[in-house]
Amino acid sequence: MSRPQNTRNDVEIESGRLPTTLSIFDQPGHHFGREFTRWLTDEEFKSAHVHVLINCNEVKLYLE
Repeated sequence: MSRPQNTRNDVEIESGRLPTTLSIFDQPGHHFGREFTRWLTDEEFKSAHVHVLINCNEVKLYLE
């Protein structure tokens, strides 16, 4: 019995975690409650952006 041929959109994730590029996003955990989508206001987006920048080890070099 042969395996079906993989398409270019097939993705296999062994560990269940995607690799990260910034240390701030490499934290263990999971979401709480029901999953839903919500768009941030401009003020919320700017606040989240600043939070990521000031808490990211890779950016600290540029803030000093």
